[in-house]
Amino acid sequence: MSATIGLKQKSGYNAFKLYTLILVLSPILRQYKSGIPGVTLAELTLGITSLLVFGKGFKISLNKALPLIYLWFIGVFLSLNSYFFQQGIYFESVSRLIRFSFYVFLVVIATNCFQLSYALKILKILSIAVSIYIIGQTIVYNILGVILPFKILPFPLWNDIDTGYMLNFASKYYFRPSGVFVEPGYAAQFLLPSLAFSLFGWRNEEKVDYKCVVLIFTAMILTTSAQGIFLGMFVLGVFLMYKIRKNEKFTGVYEKLLLIALILILLVAFFSLDYIQLAINKVTGEVRAGSSFALRVYRGFAVFAQLPVIYKIVGVGHGNMGNFVLANDIITKYDSAKTTLDFADYSSGLSTVLVSYGIIGFLFLIAMYISLVRNTKGAFRLIGMTFIIMSFVANISFSVLIVFYLSLIYSGYTDRNVKLHNSKVVLL
Repeated sequence: MSATIGLKQKSGYNAFKLYTLILVLSPILRQYKSGIPGVTLAELTLGITSLLVFGKGFKISLNKALPLIYLWFIGVFLSLNSYFFQQGIYFESVSRLIRFSFYVFLVVIATNCFQLSYALKILKILSIAVSIYIIGQTIVYNILGVILPFKILPFPLWNDIDTGYMLNFASKYYFRPSGVFVEPGYAAQFLLPSLAFSLFGWRNEEKVDYKCVVLIFTAMILTTSAQGIFLGMFVLGVFLMYKIRKNEKFTGVYEKLLLIALILILLVAFFSLDYIQLAINKVTGEVRAGSSFALRVYRGFAVFAQLPVIYKIVGVGHGNMGNFVLANDIITKYDSAKTTLDFADYSSGLSTVLVSYGIIGFLFLIAMYISLVRNTKGAFRLIGMTFIIMSFVANISFSVLIVFYLSLIYSGYTDRNVKLHNSKVVLL
């Protein structure tokens, strides 16, 4: 009898490890088609492994993910009401709502079975490998003029991009290594949590993993991804402030002034680097109509400002921003010359929630963000803060990245009502 129970427990644990592995790999797998129309490889594999986990009959606790569940519930409720007010509904809106519901389901499963120690081991190996490959891509291109492949799986990519396209872009402008990702920004989004974990020693160690920090941040700089570089600097800056606040050596006024002067000198030197100047120019020089930066960061809020009052309150419905904009001839100064449905849908995660769910839904999003910071410490809080800031510049809220980030963040939750299991990470 005991042998049978032990076998079931081992089988369940292996299913948990497999689900954790796919979660860690999901930022890479999401770039590939699964063979099922409209479904990425990440979504397919996460769906299959979640069913394996669910089949083990483990008890589900909703405590950690309650703020996310509330956001999902109010989002569905407001969307249905908004569709009713508009007297119409689009297939894209329904399919996107189903997809987001699936992501919430995946996060809830992860909060109950995520194997943190195993995840950190895999994440560290992958982050080091990706960082080394990005550096290698940079060296090989500058010496031989050849771009090392970023497609590593025998599946078609979701975006029709190949090394020829990247080589043509590099010859016209400059080379942007991306590792095993189709875009440098995707590489940065994957590496940011590892940067935070490296600063806090990954597991039980209180000592900073300097080798990983230098390697990962160097790779992020080489990608020239503006969000990667500035968010990486944010992670390093917050960690430095945390260490200064804890260090008794820097309690005096003169010591603090000396440290501030040293930091300012280092910042001036850092911002003078060519790679950093490229990232700065992308942010300061691309606030023009139709640019990727303008569409992602500013356009969503500009659309919200033009919504009728009722839709400012309840939103236009999940996944319905593009259709609503085109149907109501909403034009902003950030739009491209030719506004297609894809461009009309383009915005950051934060502004997408505001437009989709209105002020009511936006308040629920803020409540979720507050819970992420309040109930976490150390690396987990830093990743939570990074996740929040990233939602200003990327549509992370409604992509599979929300599963990747929230699974990591919730694994370090310290909520009074949540008793953590399988967590050996020091919460500082």
